[in-house]
This record gives sequence, structure tokens and C-alpha cells, in this order.
Amino acid sequence: MNIIEYALEMEKDGERYYRDLALNAKLKGIQKIFNSLADAEAKHYRSFLQLRDNLPPTTDDDENILLHAKNIFKQIHLDDVPLHGHDDQVEIYKKARQIEDESRAFYLQKAAELSDPAEKELCLKIAEEELQHSILLDAMIDFISRPYTWLENAEWSHLDSY
Repeated sequence: MNIIEYALEMEKDGERYYRDLALNAKLKGIQKIFNSLADAEAKHYRSFLQLRDNLPPTTDDDENILLHAKNIFKQIHLDDVPLHGHDDQVEIYKKARQIEDESRAFYLQKAAELSDPAEKELCLKIAEEELQHSILLDAMIDFISRPYTWLENAEWSHLDSY
């Protein structure tokens, strides 16, 4: 199986995974974030599909997924949604982060091996977006683990644009 076919399967699986997580998320804001991640995986899928079909892949940014998530976290905080009892979700978020980390490593490895410039460029672009997804999942883990001090903490600035 070539890189494009494998990537298509990986991205379709990723979209399904995040849609399932969204359905089972306990907080509406977290559902929105998982749906945003699923949308990003669907966009990656479309980019690889375009490349496979000899069309220029769409490689626009992830519509600043980190800024979008930051606004959702702020809204959850402003709505004073009770966050206790959600720490059972941390392991789910850690597994999702691990998947993103593995996907990023895969795309970086393939980019180093590929000779086709379009394939290489797309793999590097997707690897960067997978890194942003991993950063977002880290933020979700922190948010659920420390919900009452997290937004006020100066560390929140780590979600600014990269």
C-alpha cells in the first residue's frame, strides 16, 4: 500500500474516532472541540484524495483550531459549568494525544523518505497540523485536570498561534 492510500485510511479512521468521542463527551464545549478535530481529519483526507487524483491538494491552515478551542474553554469557564466528575475523561484524551503523536511521527518519517515534492509538502503540512492537535489535547487534559485555575494560569499562553 502506498503512502497516499495508507494516509487516506488513517485520516478516515481519525475522523470516525473524533466523531465517536464527540458523541460520548460529557460537555458540549468538548463535543465542539472533538468535532473540530474530526473536521480537520476530514480535511486531511480530502487533501490526500486530491493528491491521489492528481489535483493540487488543499493545504489551507486548520482554521486556527487552537484559537477556536481557547474560546470554547473560556466559554465553558464563563458559563460556570461544573467540571468535577469529568476527570475520567483524561485517559481518553491521553489516548487521542498518543494517536496524534504517532500520526505526526508517521508523516515526518514519510516526508523524509518521499521524493515527490507534492507528497513531501503535504506530509510536512499534515505533520504540523497533527502537532497542533496534540497541543490541543494536552490543553484538554490540563483543563479537565485543573479546571478552576487553568484559564487564569499564565501557561494558557502556550495555545497562541505557532
